[in-house]
Amino acid sequence: MRAFYFFLFALGAIDGVGQTLAPKLAQSGHTATLLHDGRVLLAGGVCDQGIRNCQNAAQIYDPATKEFTLTSPMLGSRWQHTATLMADGRVLFTGGVGLRPGQPMAEIFDPESGVFLPTGELSGVTRGYSAVLLRSGKVLVSVSPPRIYDPLTGAFTALPEPAISIRDAIAVMMPAGWIHLSGPPPTTSWSTTLAPVNPVFVAAYREEDGQIVFEAQGYRRAGPYLQATALLFDGRVLGIGGCNDPYGFDATSDVDIYDPSTKSARRLPNLARARHGHRATMLPDGRVLVTGGYLEGSPDLDEVLLFDPRTESFQTLAPLRAGRQGHTATLLPDGTVLVAGGIFSKPDAEIVSFERAVPAPRIAVAAAGDYAEIYAVGLNTQDRLPPTVTIGKLPAEVVYFGEAPGLAGVQQINARIPNNVSSARPVEVQVHYRDRSSNRAELKHP
Repeated sequence: MRAFYFFLFALGAIDGVGQTLAPKLAQSGHTATLLHDGRVLLAGGVCDQGIRNCQNAAQIYDPATKEFTLTSPMLGSRWQHTATLMADGRVLFTGGVGLRPGQPMAEIFDPESGVFLPTGELSGVTRGYSAVLLRSGKVLVSVSPPRIYDPLTGAFTALPEPAISIRDAIAVMMPAGWIHLSGPPPTTSWSTTLAPVNPVFVAAYREEDGQIVFEAQGYRRAGPYLQATALLFDGRVLGIGGCNDPYGFDATSDVDIYDPSTKSARRLPNLARARHGHRATMLPDGRVLVTGGYLEGSPDLDEVLLFDPRTESFQTLAPLRAGRQGHTATLLPDGTVLVAGGIFSKPDAEIVSFERAVPAPRIAVAAAGDYAEIYAVGLNTQDRLPPTVTIGKLPAEVVYFGEAPGLAGVQQINARIPNNVSSARPVEVQVHYRDRSSNRAELKHP
């Protein structure tokens, strides 16, 4: 067995907020996607409060230089769209508001060429849905009827319509490969005896023998629209804020935790202020960073909160430099968080800083079928959503994830090198954990 090494996120004390960046675009309602090479693609959005200027512009942030550069334009002008990073490193964009006649409902960003490309035909999609990468490498788009995107064929396939509408549902990838959906109460009745006032329905999709299965799972209590969610390490789902109106009115301060093992939600103490348009970012130690938000009639929030699942409580941190709504908050490979956009008519971004990780040496010599050892720090071996590994952009089977024997504070991942990995040239190896990716190493055929 040949070994190579990754040193991932080592989270320490919070250094604070305030490192100012200089993006090229003013964006709100855009998407931010952490690419496999550690850069961040920020695409689409609006740049004025009247939502008259829905844009097809995109930019990339490079953490190594701390600079933004413009990419080629998107094929469609869109905001409130989805962006899904696929296993091969490309990004699938679907739907959104603001598309003009003749512009495609779906497109692909290729990070190797830096351009947006057309893909399979998709219709009837605007906003109020999610798109999630499945373990098979396909993408589930939770529209009506739901669609499955296959990156190998570039085609969308419609699934049977579920018993209830899943429009405006927020999707979270869960352990065992199923998807947690939570959203406004359905208009059709379905089995429940404990529906609370203004309920949020919970349902699930899962892959089963190559088929997608829908299952109703109960109710939860956070705001049914525009809530921020985070998958905790123990498999529960945290819901924060949101609103009772799909257009952003009647914001709530509700907080709850949904437990899939009991199919029930437990309400936590409310936030001090109601909000929507905020962001929840999972940190490597299991805590959740909550940034910004909006409450009608008030200025955009500059508030930064830190949720600790051990105490189930929030701590208030130093504020952002400016109030933000509809921004993005992306955990970077070095453990910092990029907070970008959310300020109309003004390009703006900043960094929330954490202790930085140790870079990995780029060494590895192994052949197809070998088992490779990967070492990391800052991963939670009790997390029910384990890391995944790609080798040569192919998914590798993870046969072990746990504490590294004899190495205190270090975690170990053993992965089998795919049989069809290229032997003609070095290939990249990368670990993916929740919504972020590690630095890269090279694997060379002996």
